[in-house]
Amino acid sequence: LGLVLPAGAEAAGGAMMSADTTDKPVFDMTGLGERVRAFKSLQEGQALAQKGKVVLFFAASWCPTCRATFKDLQKNYGQVPSDLTILVVNYDTAKAVKSAFGVTSQHTFVHLGSDGKAVRTWAGSKDLADIVRRIR
Repeated sequence: LGLVLPAGAEAAGGAMMSADTTDKPVFDMTGLGERVRAFKSLQEGQALAQKGKVVLFFAASWCPTCRATFKDLQKNYGQVPSDLTILVVNYDTAKAVKSAFGVTSQHTFVHLGSDGKAVRTWAGSKDLADIVRRIR
C-alpha cells in the first residue's frame, strides 16, 4: 500500500512526503497484544483499516491526559473489541503523519476508514469506552 494523504499534504515542490515510522514507542507496551500497539507506519495502519477499525492515538509521554488514557487502555485491554486496533502514535516524532491528518495537539484521535483516510478526528477521550462509542 502506498501512503494516502489528504489533499494538499504534499511536500514543497509537489513531491509526496514519506511516511513517518517510529522506533520508540510513547509508552511501555509490555503486556498488551495486537489490539493496542505502538504505531510503526501509516502503511501498517492503512492495511489494518482494510480489515477492521483503526484508531490512531497521538500521544506524548509528557501529557498527563495521554498517560491517563493509556493507563485505562492497559486496565481495560480485555474489553477492546476484536475488530478494533488502536495504534499509539508518538506525537513528538510522527511529524508527517500529524501533518497528513491535520493533528495539532497531543491527545488527538483519528479513526481511519477502510480507504486509509480519516473518517473522524477528535480530542479528549479519556477511556476505552469513549473511544469505542465514538467509532460505532
